[in-house]
Amino acid sequence: MPRARQRNETVVEQKRFIETIVEIMKKAVVYGSDENKKVIQQQYEQEELGLAKFQLGVILEDFEIARKKQVPLCQDTGAPVFYIKLGNEVRLSFDLKKALAEAVRQATEQVPLRRNVAHPLSRQNTNDNTGMGFPYTFFDYFEGDYMEVLYYPKGGGSENMSKLKMFNSVATLDEVKQFIIETAAEFMGKCCSPYTLGVGIGGGADICMNMAKKAALREPGVSSNDPQTAEMEKELEERINSLGIGPMGLGGKKSLITVNIEVVGTHPSTYPVGIANNCWPGRKACVRFHQDGRVEHR
Repeated sequence: MPRARQRNETVVEQKRFIETIVEIMKKAVVYGSDENKKVIQQQYEQEELGLAKFQLGVILEDFEIARKKQVPLCQDTGAPVFYIKLGNEVRLSFDLKKALAEAVRQATEQVPLRRNVAHPLSRQNTNDNTGMGFPYTFFDYFEGDYMEVLYYPKGGGSENMSKLKMFNSVATLDEVKQFIIETAAEFMGKCCSPYTLGVGIGGGADICMNMAKKAALREPGVSSNDPQTAEMEKELEERINSLGIGPMGLGGKKSLITVNIEVVGTHPSTYPVGIANNCWPGRKACVRFHQDGRVEHR
């Protein structure tokens, strides 16, 4: 058994940290989500429209080819975003943001990843997926003795199909639902359906968009803990699928992997609703660094 570490000892050494982050970055873009793959397989078996079935078959074939050849599922390997949960007992002997940037540089060369970070004004590419604020990192803190790092390579196509609406504070829930359904209809197949539709409600303009992205990361089959929200997820999924948009917008029974909603408190005079999507591969990968030295892939 590994001995317990003292509070002044680091949870992981920098070299091992960087190597592990490179590993999960490759895992995310090559393997995607096993749960998404299962849902798409079920949709393939249930689909009756020939063109829709063909598209789902191509997606399933893509999963197999990427895993066999160890190449990315999609040519757009996304912009590097990390969600980090940092326990209060965790001690690091290195600069976390600099180590993440080095991991991104190495992964860009080794996987390889498309160079997807550019200056928004000059459009000059940074050429290694770092710089100009990237890799972008969200931090959350808790009482604990481990650090969890979730990698989310956000593709440009799904990102372009994001939407924010600041409703009047007296808007009804039915109006909110209608906005979400109309937005999905407007998207058609542009976010590489079947996709996960993430919705954030409450907080503020920036908060609800962040919540929408977190919602899009939740695995299919995992409903909200709040019964009212879970019921809304189910209703919206059924209503959007009934539109017949189908895989890649070419018609069919299913347009979605699932609908996930996250809600957070808000100012009484605001009613923000954000929408973000995660395209069919459901790309993400997570690792947990424990204080006793264990590294747990999740």
